[in-house]
Amino acid sequence: MRWILTIAFLLPPFVTFGGKKSPWKVFSDQNARAAFKKMLTQPSGGKKVTLDRIETVQIDHAHIKSTKGFEKLTALKTLSLSYNFIRDVSPIVSLPNLRQLDLSCNDITNGTIFMDCDTLELLDVSHNHIKYTFTCAFRNLRNLNLSMNYIEQLQTREQCNHLLEAIDISDNPLTSLLPNLTFPSLKVFLANKTFLKDLSPLFVCNTLETLEVEHCSNLKSIEKLFPYNKVTETYTCVFPKLKKLVISEIFLNEKSEKILRDIYNGALEQPITINGKFIQSKRKTEPKKAIKF
Repeated sequence: MRWILTIAFLLPPFVTFGGKKSPWKVFSDQNARAAFKKMLTQPSGGKKVTLDRIETVQIDHAHIKSTKGFEKLTALKTLSLSYNFIRDVSPIVSLPNLRQLDLSCNDITNGTIFMDCDTLELLDVSHNHIKYTFTCAFRNLRNLNLSMNYIEQLQTREQCNHLLEAIDISDNPLTSLLPNLTFPSLKVFLANKTFLKDLSPLFVCNTLETLEVEHCSNLKSIEKLFPYNKVTETYTCVFPKLKKLVISEIFLNEKSEKILRDIYNGALEQPITINGKFIQSKRKTEPKKAIKF
């Protein structure tokens, strides 16, 4: 009897006798179960750690396939499960307090399921298998990483995305941005290595500061991006706050090449950095005075 009591004293507080289930048993994936067992049984300054009190979890490179059981983490705010083999994330999207979610480098194919995450502020689903059209319909999201997927179209839903500031959709077979995009707070848009040929749906984003469309072989014209002002003999940018532009000059047509040369020579009404070169306007923006006869 004394030996049994000694063993019971040495065991972690969550391991009980009588067949009672240990808390980490709620996770169906054995690798997730092992990670939470370690988390729940390691010393924590004398405080009892329970699933409903955990706020941060990082289990990367752990060969996890299932997220069943993660719905028990009701206090969770930050979750990183990158470099695993996860497909179904439905137990995660129901978490009521989740703010930051990193699911990069997994096997996710369904991108619409994240629209139910009203509390998310940061979402990274890069390096997955999300296909076709991705719909941005977020209430509180500020940063979205969709790079390295199979997305062909990007669209938005009305009354959403008011706080979204940065989108990375690089390295996708993206061919079009659907009309009526609503990104009232967007500052950064990265679409490198895509098949975009028309940026005009983005022109409503008056807050945009950084635009990267490098290695986009279908993007051959920047005429709409930099309309010519005949009065001042300079170009203006449709994005009034744009500070940085990265674009592949090799794919531009002759007229756009000339526009870019003129801009490099200072024929732009606002300072900007293009392909790493800071350009300050060298021309006066005041209209020419009419000649009286």
